Amino acid sequence: MIKNAQRAIISVVLLVVSAGNIFSQEQLGPSRLVRFQAPALRNSTHLARGLRQARFLGQIGGVAFDAEAKPAEGFNVTNLSLSYDPNQPDGKRLRISFDGREIAAPILDWRLIPTARFADSEFYSCVTLFGALNDADDGTKALWQGGQIINYHDEFVDTLIGLRLFQLDMLILDEIAADLPKRKNDGYVLGADEVKPDVELNRKGFSRFHAYLEQLQQQTGEEYRSYVIHDFGSDIRFGTSGNSLFLTGDPQYFFWKPSGYSSDVEVKISQELRTAARKRQFSTRQWFISQLIERAREFEKDYDSEALFDDLPFLYEEGFIDSLRELLALKADLERKKYLQRQPTAALRSLLINLRQTMRMKSRCP
Repeated sequence: MIKNAQRAIISVVLLVVSAGNIFSQEQLGPSRLVRFQAPALRNSTHLARGLRQARFLGQIGGVAFDAEAKPAEGFNVTNLSLSYDPNQPDGKRLRISFDGREIAAPILDWRLIPTARFADSEFYSCVTLFGALNDADDGTKALWQGGQIINYHDEFVDTLIGLRLFQLDMLILDEIAADLPKRKNDGYVLGADEVKPDVELNRKGFSRFHAYLEQLQQQTGEEYRSYVIHDFGSDIRFGTSGNSLFLTGDPQYFFWKPSGYSSDVEVKISQELRTAARKRQFSTRQWFISQLIERAREFEKDYDSEALFDDLPFLYEEGFIDSLRELLALKADLERKKYLQRQPTAALRSLLINLRQTMRMKSRCP
């Protein structure tokens, strides 16, 4: 069983940035972790579908895993079985048998038990910062005070590994995640195999990552609303080294911003942009402008814009129709270029995505 000293959290953690009047035992940097009753996170959406759904990406996000490990290259297994012996020392209780050969799988109970139960469940989301409370009024008040509501998968509620998954979700979101939560009187809450964090080193890593992300956003004109930490598409393998089990493979970040119904078109545009950027003296803005001028000519030639606007209103982000009408009202490429040069890069990108999505959808309609 998990020791009481390692049980870090009850039903939900509320990260309150500015609620000095609320008593709490746990803190993360300058913020407080406050306990409230909340529903468990029970989401059965497979990542292959969820990573394409605005509802999943924009309302849950967080941390989700559903991949299955495969045998490492050259490691062939016919029969696999697991056993657990509670009489053995913690960290040596799990044994795995590959074709009758027993292998050690060193993992402590605070990691093993909740993870095994999670893997045996029908739900794949581990934690979300887009959570809710049982009492909706409490939830509204908490958000108004600058808090974030965290919901957990059933098996990660009131566990140390649940707290670590919350930390993973926060890792690139806020610099306070460079530290670990502390109890008011007892200091860090650590598992048996954990050490105190190097906060300064972690802060430097946080700063480097955000400098990279800011540079990437400036180059592409993309700004992300949320992200998912996941294992979809990761090459996760298992095998043996000597008499012990090993696992390889890493989780990934999936960054997302809403763009109407244009997710697959957006991916294609990003791919084309990366290919074009390999050329010398490349300009992201000029690429968007040239693409828009080319597509405007095609749209003007092959589509009835007014009928299309009436038929497919649900596609459009706010301002798209007006922007497209202003662009099409200018008949010469030079005039269109001057108009587009006055727009910010993010607006050019959004206009191109919506225009291409509209043209694609119309071609599929009867």
